[in-house]
Amino acid sequence: MILPQTARTTRVLTQTCRLYASAEDPSATSTFTDFFTPNGQLVVLENTATGSEEIVALKEELLPVAGNKLWNHLPNVTTVDSETTAEKTYQVLGVIETRYDGGNCSQA
Repeated sequence: MILPQTARTTRVLTQTCRLYASAEDPSATSTFTDFFTPNGQLVVLENTATGSEEIVALKEELLPVAGNKLWNHLPNVTTVDSETTAEKTYQVLGVIETRYDGGNCSQA
């Protein structure tokens, strides 16, 4: 079933917001990895993680569970890269602001 463009756009934006919320939560594990297929990949710059265990490990390496580092995603373009009846791949371009306890801040 193909939804009207406005309904599809709303669904993509809602899912994207949920993905970012779970990505920005230092303690999120399965609520984050549920967005990936069993052999899905998380690619962050030169880091690639495949499968749930590696994805959680990379996320925890980049965003420690201790909560002393915070992310704020500022996506500017989210598109559907490919789509079949079994899977959908998104391409997301944007900026991640990183803030540490104590006030240090950076953007990537």
